[in-house]
Amino acid sequence: MTRKKSKGRFLIIIGTMLIIAALSLTLYNVGVQRSAEDKKNVLLSGIKSSIAADTSDGSQQAASDEGYTDYVPEKPSDMIADLENADIPVKKLSEVNVNGVDMIGLVQIPSLGVELPVTSDWNYKLMKKAACRYRGEPLENDLIICAHNYSDFFGRLDALNSGDLIYFVDMDGIRYTYEVVQTELVDGYDVDEMIDGGGEWDLTLFSCTWNGKSRVTVRAVMVIADE
Repeated sequence: MTRKKSKGRFLIIIGTMLIIAALSLTLYNVGVQRSAEDKKNVLLSGIKSSIAADTSDGSQQAASDEGYTDYVPEKPSDMIADLENADIPVKKLSEVNVNGVDMIGLVQIPSLGVELPVTSDWNYKLMKKAACRYRGEPLENDLIICAHNYSDFFGRLDALNSGDLIYFVDMDGIRYTYEVVQTELVDGYDVDEMIDGGGEWDLTLFSCTWNGKSRVTVRAVMVIADE
């Protein structure tokens, strides 16, 4: 009987320790996400202030409710796919240093209520405060943006549906509009598939799954605004 009681106490102690460990991990994760949210908001504020200052001279005709200028090709015939063969250099994204971080703009996903600053380069430290450009340019049809799977970052990418809109706003206040085509899982080590993806997509967003073995990947195509 004593042995059974001792075994019962031991199991209770182990169970209590596991519960405490789980609570500690949960609190830690909540703290990390809150810290990321605070840092993200600081960068967002800086980016929006920079864009507003850049467009306040009235040189750009705002076409969106938020004061950004929707992208329109310089010539009606200059569809995005034709720019690769043009004799003029493709415009690269401007970079602006905001609070010590080189930024290229912000990404908005209205259906998820997500708005994130986007850094020029990526590394794990930067991903704790913003989304990051993995590679590419809007006018080269190969922009790839990654972010952590925090709930207010890219944690709900798998909820996007075909036809949902994604916006990328550069530091010059130009807004590029994309329409989601598909969402897929890409192996975490399959870099070629992430980068190439069949060569059909103008924008790719991705984030790791909770076990880190795969990447939730959203593929989208650019929607050209009317002049």
